This record gives sequence, C-alpha cells and structure tokens, in this order.
Amino acid sequence: MDWFTAHDIGKKGGEARTPAKRKAAKKNGTLGGRPRKSTVGEHIMRRKLSRDEHHAIGEAFFRLTRSERDIFRKFYGLPLGEKRKNRMEPYFDAATVDGIRANKPNKRMSHILKKFRLMARWRLAGGL
Repeated sequence: MDWFTAHDIGKKGGEARTPAKRKAAKKNGTLGGRPRKSTVGEHIMRRKLSRDEHHAIGEAFFRLTRSERDIFRKFYGLPLGEKRKNRMEPYFDAATVDGIRANKPNKRMSHILKKFRLMARWRLAGGL
C-alpha cells in the first residue's frame, strides 16, 4: 500500500480536470477571482470581528488625523463620505468586503496602520 503525503494528495486533486472544476474556475475568473470572505476591518485587525467590534473600529478610524485618514482611504481604495466644512470626509465601513488589499505598505502607511490598530484595540477593550 502506497502512503501519500498531504502534498501529494493536494497536488493530485489540483491536477483534476473535471467539468465541474472548469465551470467553478470560469465563474471565479469572471468575477475577478474568488469572492472575499473577510471584511476590510478583519483584514486590518488580522482576526474575525463581530458587528459591534466593526463599529468600534470605525470610531478608531476617525481618531486618525485628516491626512492620515486620506492616506488610509487611498491605500485601501475606500470611497469618500459626506462633505464636512467644504471638504469631503473619508468614509470608513470596516464591515465592507470591498477595497484593495495591498501587499506591502510604505513606512508612512505602516506607521498609520500601527497607530490605527493600537487605537482600535483600545476601543475594543472598552476605551472611550
């Protein structure tokens, strides 16, 4: 009896060319890839979030400075929100699955993400 590793079994399954697999691949390709399962908030916080936690993370977004919110919005491809004081205010919905998931942030964005995660964790822990 031959013993296969998980790698060998997975490779064998990936090589299958069934009509069902072709149909699924075509469907995923027309939609731009597999549908996303995690929200932007979950991607940023690197864990699953409840509805209340998504709301708390949205509040943490507005604790960033305006320029940081603009950089954050552009980095994730988020839309602008309502107009406040003759300026479009970035809108942040942590529960959306839309938005760009960039791979490597630059130093400025890295700093903003660290600051955002720190504020979001503080909000999730019950901070004001």
